[in-house]
Amino acid sequence: MVNLAAKALSLDRTYHYDGITFGVIRNKRQVHPAFLENIDAVILQSESVQEANEILREVRHMPKAEDYLKPIFLHPHLAKDKLLSAEIDGVADPNQLQEAAEKSKAIYTQIGKVKVDGNKSQHPDGDMLLKASQFIFSRKKPLTPLRDRNAKLHYRFPFLTSFFEENGEQKALNVLRLGEKQGWFNTKMIDKLHLCPTCESAHSNLRATCTKCRSVNIQEEDLVHHFPCAHIAPISDFEKEGGHGLHCPKCDKALRHIGNDYDKPSAIYNCNDCHHTFQQPEYRSLCIDCGEDVPIEKMEETSIYSYELTAKGHSAIQNGTQVNGNLSVQKQPGLDEPGVFEFDVFKLLVRKEVAKQRTSAQPKAMVGQVKIDGLPLQNYSEDMQTRLSEEVCSIIKSYLKPADAVSSNGARTYYFMLSDAEKNSALQIKDVLTFNLNKLISSNLRTKGTNVQVELEPLIK
Repeated sequence: MVNLAAKALSLDRTYHYDGITFGVIRNKRQVHPAFLENIDAVILQSESVQEANEILREVRHMPKAEDYLKPIFLHPHLAKDKLLSAEIDGVADPNQLQEAAEKSKAIYTQIGKVKVDGNKSQHPDGDMLLKASQFIFSRKKPLTPLRDRNAKLHYRFPFLTSFFEENGEQKALNVLRLGEKQGWFNTKMIDKLHLCPTCESAHSNLRATCTKCRSVNIQEEDLVHHFPCAHIAPISDFEKEGGHGLHCPKCDKALRHIGNDYDKPSAIYNCNDCHHTFQQPEYRSLCIDCGEDVPIEKMEETSIYSYELTAKGHSAIQNGTQVNGNLSVQKQPGLDEPGVFEFDVFKLLVRKEVAKQRTSAQPKAMVGQVKIDGLPLQNYSEDMQTRLSEEVCSIIKSYLKPADAVSSNGARTYYFMLSDAEKNSALQIKDVLTFNLNKLISSNLRTKGTNVQVELEPLIK
C-alpha cells in the first residue's frame, strides 16, 4: 500500500504484515508528514496516556486526508485506558498484527471511496464537518460520544475533540449539529445534559437553598401531627429538654406509636442564616466553572446523540462536496429544484413512505419510473447529460404536488413518488409526462429511435 523504497525507515520503528506497514510512534516529535506518508497504520507506544493523546492529536491535525484518517492502534500496555481505547481503531501487538492488518485494509477500502478533491468550505465549521463525516464513513460505525469526567460537557466526541483546544466539546457539538441540520446525520439520543446558561458547562452543583436569602445553610425538620388533639408543629416542639420521647406541647400527652398516636405528614425547612421558615426550598445550580448561580429551570437542556451518516451524507462524502455558507452539497442533477433529491435520498424517502402507508386504512401513494430508451449518451458530454437530467427532473416535478419527490439515476432513468394521489389523477400525470417528455427529447436532441416510457404502480401492492 505504500512505496517502501521511498524512504528508508528505522527497522525498530516499523513492522510489516500482509502488505501493511505499521509505524511505531513513541513521542509526538515523530509525527511529521515524511514519516506518516511511508506507513499505513500507526501504533501508539508512548510512555503515558497523556503523551498518547498528544500524538493522537498531532496525527489528526495533519492536512491530508490519508494522514488524518490513518488507522491508529494502541500498544497493549496502553489498552487499559478506556477513553483512549475508544478513540482509536484497536490494539496492535507488534508480534500479533493479523487483526490490525485486516482492520487497516477495511478502513483503506472505505478511504478509497472518499472523494477528497473539491472538498471545500466557506462555513466556519464546514471543514470539521467534512472531516468528521469522512471519519464516520471510513470506520463504518456511528460516532458515539464518550463519558469523560474532565470534559466540560461530561462527554467527549471521538476524532472531533482532537481538533479543538479550549471548550472543545461544545465546538464539536456545534459541528455535529450543523451536519444534522443539513441532513447528513441520523441521530440516536444517549443522554440529556443541563448546562450553565452563561458558559455552557455541565459542571454544576445542584443545591436546596433558602427561598428568602438563597443560603444553602438550611435544615430540614419533620412536621408532626398529633391525632388526639389535631396539633401540628415541627418535631422540635414535641421534644422536651432532658426528656425522653415526644410530648405534645398542646395537650402534654406522650406520643408513643407512629401511625396510632401521630404521623409525619410533611416537613419544613429552617434557614440558619436568616431564620426564615419555609416548606419547599428553591433548587438552584451553581456552575463550578464560572460561578453562575441560577434556578434549575434556567439551565439549558442539551441532548447528546450518537451520529450515523444518512444516504445524503454518504453521497456527499463519495461524490465530493462544495460547502457554502449554508453547507449544501455540490450541485447534483436537479438538486436545486425543490422536491428533487439525490437517488440515495429518494430511496430513503420511499422506504419511509412505505412504512407510513402500511398504517393507513386507504393507502394512496404511488411510485413511477421514467425510462428513456435509445438515448445515445456516448455522444453527449457530461455537462450536457447533467443539463438533460435537470430538465427532465424539472418537468416531472412541475406536474407533482410540493410534498412529492423526484430523482434521477443517470440520464436515462428517473423516478417519482406521489405521496397522496387518486388513481385517475395519477393516470393523467402519467399520460401528460409521456407526451411532454417525448416531445422534449425529439425536439431538442433530434435523435432517431428514442422513446420515453412512463410506468406507474401503487407503492403498497
